[in-house]
Amino acid sequence: MTKKKVYIVTSSTDGNLGVYTTIAKAYNKVMNNISHYNNLLINNGYKFTLKNIKDFNAANIYSDINIYSENESSYFRIETFILNI
Repeated sequence: MTKKKVYIVTSSTDGNLGVYTTIAKAYNKVMNNISHYNNLLINNGYKFTLKNIKDFNAANIYSDINIYSENESSYFRIETFILNI
């Protein structure tokens, strides 16, 4: 049995937005949905970039990545899920 990571993207306003095989694909889905917002942050104030999301996920594999705008009440979540296949 091997372990495979997948990434579930959800929105506080739209619900489940999909399941992706890489963090980059999940990130792109979020960016496509909120590209018009400014001052985006993840979790505890990390800058909203793919590199920092990858770094955060590598260090905190079982933590959700919460992405929000300082000016908006809605947020997106990238959740890591481990499949045993």
